[in-house]
Amino acid sequence: MHIESLHIRRQLIEPHRGALLVAEPFLDEGCFRRAVICLAEYSEKGAVGFVLNSPTHYHLNELLEGVGPIPSIPVYCGGPVGTDHLFFLHDIASLPGAVEVASGLFANGDFDMLLDFMRSDEGVCRHVKFLIGYSGWSPGQLDGELRQESWAVTTMQSPASCLAATDDSFWRETVRSMGEGYRLWLNSPQEPSLN
Repeated sequence: MHIESLHIRRQLIEPHRGALLVAEPFLDEGCFRRAVICLAEYSEKGAVGFVLNSPTHYHLNELLEGVGPIPSIPVYCGGPVGTDHLFFLHDIASLPGAVEVASGLFANGDFDMLLDFMRSDEGVCRHVKFLIGYSGWSPGQLDGELRQESWAVTTMQSPASCLAATDDSFWRETVRSMGEGYRLWLNSPQEPSLN
């Protein structure tokens, strides 16, 4: 008996810089659980990305000492690699040293200048997301995980949506935008063992 309703009709989008990786619903590895990752680099040398929707219990003003007063904004888990480093994504095109990872979305840049921007206008905080660590794949590793269907690839809706992502609701919103072929993912329980 063939049950067509259980077949996932996957979008055929190739991974690329600026694409989003969406974790399949039962991937249960730390900050990758129901994660949405922005790919900042993708080439034959490997891939680098940042989990957008895995909050930590930290706030920026708790992690930085000796920089003067700064707003208390949440810090996210960008991935399991380099967890002793702080990274940031933002949509501030004028920030010196920033690297564009997708149209209108930038990584890092002049940190001191960003802090000055944040001190002079707290509204700047809506335009930046701070992350501890990053997600990294060696050559061919991500392609293997895609063949195993651990991830689906989709396009970014907007830089603002990535910066505003806070939790599992962003995963659900992203899966919903991927179409009917992924409807089963939305109906998957967060805790399969309790089902």
